[in-house]
Amino acid sequence: MMQRSNSFKQSLLGHMLVGLRLGGAWGRFGKVVSTTDAILVERKEAVKVSADVAMALARGGARWSNALISNIYGGGKEKNKLVVRSMVGCSRFQKLRFQRLVAKLQQCRRGPTRRRMVENKKILKRILRRRKTWSNNTTIINHDRNAKCVAKNITKKRLFVLKSLVPGGQAMDDELFFLGETIDYIISLRAQVDVMRSLARSVDSKSSLPTMLSCSRSGESVDRG
Repeated sequence: MMQRSNSFKQSLLGHMLVGLRLGGAWGRFGKVVSTTDAILVERKEAVKVSADVAMALARGGARWSNALISNIYGGGKEKNKLVVRSMVGCSRFQKLRFQRLVAKLQQCRRGPTRRRMVENKKILKRILRRRKTWSNNTTIINHDRNAKCVAKNITKKRLFVLKSLVPGGQAMDDELFFLGETIDYIISLRAQVDVMRSLARSVDSKSSLPTMLSCSRSGESVDRG
C-alpha cells in the first residue's frame, strides 16, 4: 500500500499548525480554543481550511494541490482568504491565481464544443434508428452495440462523479493523467488523516508543546529544502 513519507507528514504538520494559529482554532500557548471562546462551526471550518491548505503545500507541484488552494481562496470568505494568503505566500499565491483564471477560460472554451459533440451524437443516433431494414443478425449486433453504449455511459457517469470529488478534476481531459492525480490525492488524504489523528491524540493526552513545535520546525526545514 502506497504511503507518504515522514518528511511529507512533518511538513504537513508544520503548515497546519501555522494555519490553525492564523485561523483562530489554535490558542496562544498551543491549546485548542474551547467552544465557549469560538463558535464550533467556525472552528471546524478553520481546522478544515488549515488542513487542506497544509496538505496542498506539503505536496506541491500537483495539479490537484494548486486547484485545492484556488478553490478554498475562491470560496468567498475573507477570513479564509487571509489564511490562504499568509500560508501560501505572495509569489506563489499570484501564480495560483493566474492558473485559476486560465482554467476558467479553458472551461468556457470547451463548453460549446462539448455541446456540439453531444448534439451531433444525438443526430447520428436518430439516423441509425431509422435504418431498421436489416436482418435478424444485424438486430443481434445492434443489441450488442446498445449494451456497449450503456456500459460506456455508466463509465462516463462514474468518471464525472470522480472528477467532481478531485480538486481540478473536471479540467483534466486526459483520463490516464486524471487517474494518476486521483491516486496521488487519495494518498495525500490518507497522510492528512494520520497527521490529524496524531495531533488529536497529542492534544487529548496533553503532551508537551515543544515536541509538536520541533516537528513543525523540522517540517518547515524539509519543505524549504
